[in-house]
Order: sequence, then C-alpha cells, then structure tokens
Amino acid sequence: MSTALAACAAAPEFSGPMSVRNQHPAQLTVLHMTPQSTRSVPVGEAELRWDNAYTSLWLQGSRQGDVLDLDGESWVTTLALRTGLLEGLDLGIELPFLYYSSGFVDSFIIDWHDWFGFPQHQRDEFPEDQFNVVASRGGRTAFQVEEDRFGIGDVPLTLQYALQEPSEESPFGFALRGAVELPSGNEKAGFGNGKTDWSLGALAEYRYGSAAFTGHAQYTFAGTPSRVRRAGLSFHDVPSVGGGVEWALERGWALLAQTEWEASTLRRMRVNEANDSQWLLWAGVRKRFANGLVLDLGLGEDLSTNVAPDISFWIGLRWR
Repeated sequence: MSTALAACAAAPEFSGPMSVRNQHPAQLTVLHMTPQSTRSVPVGEAELRWDNAYTSLWLQGSRQGDVLDLDGESWVTTLALRTGLLEGLDLGIELPFLYYSSGFVDSFIIDWHDWFGFPQHQRDEFPEDQFNVVASRGGRTAFQVEEDRFGIGDVPLTLQYALQEPSEESPFGFALRGAVELPSGNEKAGFGNGKTDWSLGALAEYRYGSAAFTGHAQYTFAGTPSRVRRAGLSFHDVPSVGGGVEWALERGWALLAQTEWEASTLRRMRVNEANDSQWLLWAGVRKRFANGLVLDLGLGEDLSTNVAPDISFWIGLRWR
C-alpha cells in the first residue's frame, strides 16, 4: 500500500516542448533554434534526436510585379546531437535533410478543411498534387526550390547555458542560448541561403503539478542569398516568440500543445502573402519509455491567414 502511495505521489517527468518549427521553404533557410527544455545535459552525456515533418504547402499572391507561388509538399528529417560540455552548458548540432515534391495529400487537405470549416484559400480551385515553389520580382526569380531533389540543409551549432534548472525546490527554469548556422545547404536548390546566420535567444519553464509551461524567444540575423539580392530583394531578420504546455498523464503518456509567432524573412516583398507575420499551432501526444526513449506525434496548423504550411505531420524520437 505504501509503495502504491509513493508511486502516486511521485513527481511527473517532463521532456520539454516538441522540437518543431515553421516549415515555410524560405524560413527553413534561416537559422531557427528549435524549442527545448531549460534542463542541461550532464557533462559527458548526450541526447540524440530524430525529427520528421511532412508538410503540405499552399500560398499564392502577386502585386506590382512581385509573385509568390508555393504549391507542393516537403519532408524535412533532422538528426540532432546535444551534449554537456560543462555544468549547465550544452553544445548542440543538427543535420537537416530536405525533400520537396508535388506530393499526394491535396485531396485529404481539401476534405480536412471542408470537415472543420477551414478556408480553402482557393486551393480547391486548382489542379491537385502540383509543384511550384518560387518567389520573384519583375520576372526575376528570387527564391526557388527544386522538385524531387533530396539534399542537406544549413547546419546549426547551438550553445545553451542553464541559469536555473527546474527542481523539487524550485519549479522555475531559465536558460540563455546562441547559435551560428553553417552554409552547407545548396542555395540554388533552395536548401540554404549561402550565408552564415546568427541567433540569440532565451528559454523559460515553469512546472505546476502535472503541467509544465514553456516559453522561448529569439532573434536571428539572416543572410541574403545571392539570387535574392540579384532580384532586388533581401532576406529580413527573423524574430520569433512562442510557448507551450506539456500535461503529464499516467503510464508515461503526455499531451502537448504549443504555438509560435515569427516574422517573415520575405517581408520586403510587396505581396501580403509573403510579408505577413506567421503564426502556427502544434498539438501532439508523447510517450516516455523506460529505456529513456521519448516518442512524439504531432500535428501543425496555421493560425494566421498567409502561412505557407497548410498542415504539418510530425514524428519525433529522442533518447538520452
């Protein structure tokens, strides 16, 4: 009986937010530090992560010679390693791979929007399963993604320092972090911006009972690809802010919800579909296994009108 009571009284375990981000093709070429826990990795230990996002893209607009046409589907798979360097100080590296195609889920997305009464934004008026991902000014291509091509993206290196970690004595956590992104992605194929991006940010966490509330903010100094500059445009820096909650259930299960707002790196274009800020919502479920493995399943939806990712399906695996 005492053992059972002790188990019921045990503090829930939390794994932090899902490591999701906006899957807009242009935003993917700009450094973005994905959300994570304020807790550090102990010195000499490592955390491995494998993330997968499959996204349906749809956004079109034109004005005064500026044209944006984003129609297709993308798969982004990322291998990540995070290791403890010193007490409270982590080093992280991510290796992203990208693949774009005309895809196969347009019919499902149209039905999905009908079921829930979401606006179609003219998606149902165009042929299904087509591909065109391009932004241009005056007929000159500024940004374009090649179809049916698999390649590596830009590689970010992140340092994170935990000023305070949540514990039984204090439910608060706070960390600072900074990152640099190496221009390893093919700029012509739309996998990178060909420049070195920099970012500074902070993480916060508060635990109350069975819930852990998280927040993150960052500012990225974005480089402009050569093709974008030749077209008379430039990439804008990208500030972003977000928050989420992890609700611990029994037997290692948890419910997840998080949201993020970020500015568009294409906001120098004259079309609202390109320059409006972007706001997304993610919802998911998590299963923690006894061997330290954590499985996340999630779904991402747009909360503002002019967001290219119409819907994203998410699978993440983490092991420490």
